[in-house]
Amino acid sequence: MGCGVDVDDSTRYDPLSDVLWRERALLSRLVFKLAIVRILLAAEGYRWLPLAADEADGITEELESLSGHRRGLLGGPEPATLLDLAGAAPAPWDEILHDHRESLLVLRDQARRGASSTTAALAATRGSVAAEVAELEAQGNGIHGQILRLACEHLHEIARRVAGAVPDDYGR
Repeated sequence: MGCGVDVDDSTRYDPLSDVLWRERALLSRLVFKLAIVRILLAAEGYRWLPLAADEADGITEELESLSGHRRGLLGGPEPATLLDLAGAAPAPWDEILHDHRESLLVLRDQARRGASSTTAALAATRGSVAAEVAELEAQGNGIHGQILRLACEHLHEIARRVAGAVPDDYGR
């Protein structure tokens, strides 16, 4: 298999494993942050949505960047998947890479479901958020209303990005 990594040089697996651990941590944080957004929406904690949106965006951007770095570590003359590399790796790296892959697949699916649920929660609370924005504007806090409106739009965009940008190249 053209994995792009010399399977006889196990020290080359260390950087990849480090990236995979970071990717797992970021996906876990993203799943958590999307759950927090849904909790805030359900509890009408709208004032915290801008902060949650910023944090979710930062995690998503870091994950996108790290995924590109991982693909670079897997690349070579022909790009390999994590499954390809795990299949060609010597012990104990084969087992370690298979474990990373299985965990990443679970977290990827959780992140996608979380993004879908967050989109549904944003849609379900659209009227309540609009009422909160109108109330803030009526109280002379138009800037806070605008920030809330932008945060909700940003959360929609983040959920869309998560649904489409969470890595899908771990191998089938």
